[in-house]
Amino acid sequence: MRFFLIAAIPLAFLLYGHALDAPLYLDDANVLEIASSPRLGTRSLGYFSFFISSVFADLFAPFFHWKPFFYYRLGNLLVHVLTATAVLGLARELTGKYQVGVVAGFLFLVHPVVSQPVMYITQRFESLAALLMVASAAAYTRFRNIGNKSWLAAAVGFGALAALSKETAVVLPLWILVLELTFFKGWRWDRRYLYLIPVLAVLSVPGWQAFRGSATTLTSVPWGQYLISQGGVLLKYLQLSLYPVEQFLSYDVGVVSDFSLRVLGEWVAVLAILTTGIVLIRRYPIVGFGIVTFFVLLLPVILLPLPDLIFEHRVYPAFMGLAVAAGGLFQGQVRRSVALILVVVLIVYAARTFQRSAEWNDDVAFYEAHRVRFPDDPNTLAALAVKYFIRGEVNLAQQTLEEARRHEDHFNAYYSTIGRINIAANLLTVWMTKRDYVRAKQEVDRALSLDPTEPTVRRIEGSFYSATGEHEKALAAFEELTRLDPVSVIGWIGVRNAHTRLGNAKGAEDASAKIAGITEQESALGQSRWRVPARYRTQVIFVLLVLVIGGVVLVGRWAWIDARQRWSNG
Repeated sequence: MRFFLIAAIPLAFLLYGHALDAPLYLDDANVLEIASSPRLGTRSLGYFSFFISSVFADLFAPFFHWKPFFYYRLGNLLVHVLTATAVLGLARELTGKYQVGVVAGFLFLVHPVVSQPVMYITQRFESLAALLMVASAAAYTRFRNIGNKSWLAAAVGFGALAALSKETAVVLPLWILVLELTFFKGWRWDRRYLYLIPVLAVLSVPGWQAFRGSATTLTSVPWGQYLISQGGVLLKYLQLSLYPVEQFLSYDVGVVSDFSLRVLGEWVAVLAILTTGIVLIRRYPIVGFGIVTFFVLLLPVILLPLPDLIFEHRVYPAFMGLAVAAGGLFQGQVRRSVALILVVVLIVYAARTFQRSAEWNDDVAFYEAHRVRFPDDPNTLAALAVKYFIRGEVNLAQQTLEEARRHEDHFNAYYSTIGRINIAANLLTVWMTKRDYVRAKQEVDRALSLDPTEPTVRRIEGSFYSATGEHEKALAAFEELTRLDPVSVIGWIGVRNAHTRLGNAKGAEDASAKIAGITEQESALGQSRWRVPARYRTQVIFVLLVLVIGGVVLVGRWAWIDARQRWSNG
C-alpha cells in the first residue's frame, strides 16, 4: 500500500491538477457557504471536511494565486487517492493477492467515471462516505482473517463515520453481510448475523433523519414509475463504467410511465448481469462479489425515488465493486502480454480522465457541450444563460432563456415550479438591464402566479418596484419577503430603503435595527470559525511544509525497507 500511495498522489495530480481551480457548479456555492462553520446533524463529517478546506484556503490564499475552489478540490482529490488506496487494501485482504489490489486500486484511481466527485466539489459527501465504507469493509475482513477484535471496533467506527458523511452508508451492513457470506461462512445461516442489527439501527439514524427532512423530495416521482425506470439507469451506469465516451453533469433520462418491451429488455439485461455475479461467487468469489457489490451499493438510490433519476457521482462507491472484480481476474501469474494490455487500458482510461477534468475549466463551454447533447433540457439552457449574462453577453442570455422557457414542460414535477421561477427571475434581470420595464413587469407577474410564497419571487418583485420608483409596492413586497424569511438581509435592506424614500424615518430605523441584529449574528458565527491569525501564517505554513516533507520521507523510508525485505525474501 505504501508503494501505491506514493505513486497514486503524483498520478492523481497529473490527471486532475490542471483543473482544480475550475469554477463552481450547481449547488457548490450554497454547500460551501453552509460549511463555512462546523455544524451538527446529517452529513456533519462531510461539512466539517469542507470547513477544514476553508481554513487551509484562508491560510494559504494570501501567498498563492489559486482561487479558494482549488483548496476544496484538493481535498476532494486527496479523499479520492485514499479511497483508491482503501480499495487496494480491501481487495488484498479478500484474496491475499497484492496484485489483485494493485489492479483494483489503479483502475479505481484513473477511471473517468469516478471523476465527478473530484471536480464537483459538493460530491465530497459521496467520496468521503465511500472511503469510510471501504475502510470499514477492509477492517472487518482483517478482523475475520486474524481474529483481532480491535479491527472489528475499527470497522464499526469507520461505519459510523461513513453514516455521518452521507446517508447512503446505511447499506453498509448489507454489504458486509454479502462479504461475510461470500468469503467466510458460505451461504448458510448463522445467528451471529443478528449482531448486525444494532449496527444497522445506528447507521439508520442519519438516513431516517434525511428521509423525514426530504418527504416532498421523495414523493415527487411515483415509486412504481421510479423503480421500473431504474433498469435503463443501471444500464447507463454500466455503460459509463465500461468506457464513458461522453460525460455530463446530468443525463436526459426521463421517468418511465408505462411498462414496455424496452423496459423489460433493460431489466432482463440488468438482472442477467446480477445473476452472473451471483453464479460466479462459487468459483470466482472475488469477481462475483465485485459484481454483486456494484448493485448492493446502488440500492439506496435504486429504491428511494429521488427527483433526478441519474447522476454520475452516485456510481462512485458502486464502481469500486467493478474495480475489485477486474482485479480478481489477475489472481495468478500474469503474462507480460496481459500485463501490457492492462497498462494500455489504464492509460486509455487515464487519458479520458485528463480530458474530462479539463472540460470543467471553462463553464460556458461546459454547458454548451451539454446543450448540444441535450438541446431541450431547460436546466442546462438556464444555467448556460446565466454564464452568458455574467460574461456580458446579454442578448445571447436573453435568447437562451427564452429557449429554456419554450422547453419548460421538460422540467420534472419536483423542479417545475422553482425552475420556471428561476427562468422568470433571470429574464427579469435581462429586461431590467435593457430597461424594458414592460417585459420586466410581465416576468414579475409570471413569477407571482407560479408561487407567491417563494422568497425569490418577493425579492424580484421588490427589486422591480424599487427600480421603477413605486416604493409603496416595493415596501409591500419586501415586507412579505421578511415575513417568509425573517433573516433575509436583502429583504430588510429593501424595507429600510423603501421607508427612507417614503419619508418614514421610524420604519427605516426599525429595519436598520433588524439588519444590525442579523449581521451581528452572522458576524458572531463567522468569528466562531477558527482562523489562523495573520501574524502567525508564515510560521504555520513552515510547520505544515516540514510535516509534509517529513511524512513523505517517512513513507518513502518505509517503502524502501519493505521493498528490500520483499527482494531478499523473493
